[in-house]
Formats: sequence, structure tokens, C-alpha cells
Amino acid sequence: MSLIHSFWDRGTYAIVGARATGRTLIRMFASALERSGKTVFLVDSRGGTLGKRPVCPSLAELGRPVDAALIVCEPARALDAVRECLAAGVTRVWLDSRGNSKEAAEAARAAGAELVEERCPLLTIPNAGFIHGLHRSLLRAFGRLPAD
Repeated sequence: MSLIHSFWDRGTYAIVGARATGRTLIRMFASALERSGKTVFLVDSRGGTLGKRPVCPSLAELGRPVDAALIVCEPARALDAVRECLAAGVTRVWLDSRGNSKEAAEAARAAGAELVEERCPLLTIPNAGFIHGLHRSLLRAFGRLPAD
């Protein structure tokens, strides 16, 4: 099984950077995971809420371990987010900062983390919905779906 597909075989996820500026699909990420029976926690140093969902200020304050982290923060915050995940013992990381997060990716790899880098989660999250499955199928049909 590929790293990408095995990433979604966990039970508990943190979406780190959940209140990132300009990211409109974060609630979809959480909903798709929950439809697959996963437990999802939203984490962002700004705390507060996202819609009606509470956002914990840090993984440390969450008070429970998570199996994997989907990092969706702004590129400038990516390295800190990776460091927070590693400090919390999270070694399965999906880094989707939508920008240059090379330093963050290098830090994750150097620590031995299983890393998926700069890929759209909705193309592979189970139960992401019809439109995302269609998008995946079209990319595959035209040879533009990145290999796992």
C-alpha cells in the first residue's frame, strides 16, 4: 500500500493550522474524515472556532495523542507546525501548506516522519465526495494525477 493511501488508515487525526488564512476546504477535510469514521481535532495557535467546531491552540493542549496530522497552515507557519507535531510524537504528517514549505518537509524527513508533501488531500481522502472523486478520475484519465 502506498504512503498516501496508508495515511488515511489511522483512527485519529489533527488538522493543524485549521484557521489558516485563505484555506476554504478545511471543513471539508474534517467532514470527509469523520464520514469515514475517523476522530478529527482542529488545531491552530489562534484557537477559537471554525464554524461551530472548537479549535485547540496546540497539540500539547489537546491532551491526547493523535495518529496523524494534516498540516494546512500558511507556508510561513509550516516549520513550526511540523516541529509541534514531532514534539507531540506525531510521525505521520501530510504537509499541504500551498506554498514553499521545503524547510518544513526537510525537518519532517530528518526526524524520520512519514511525509506526504504538497498534495491535495481531497484527491485521496476516503468519502471526500463525488466532485473530488470526479476530479481524481479526470486527472488520472489525462495523465495528470501524481503517482502515489
